[in-house]
Amino acid sequence: MKTIANYDLMEVISEDNKDTINFNHSSGKVTFVLTFKGEEITIDSAYWRHLGYGGAIKGDQAKLWKIFNQKIKKKLN
Repeated sequence: MKTIANYDLMEVISEDNKDTINFNHSSGKVTFVLTFKGEEITIDSAYWRHLGYGGAIKGDQAKLWKIFNQKIKKKLN
């Protein structure tokens, strides 16, 4: 079953054991695809899109996820 939730900072699309999280900003977005296996969560892939251009995020996706996680927590407080 597919569930879509829209928040001010992001959109979350949940389906089976996978979540797609889109962080929207002025002219683009960053997307993370997360997979759940039991208690473990892994980042399957990460993408960026800006003004019609985009691609896969190479490198330390976990560090980028931590930055966005901090932004989420700041927005909630």
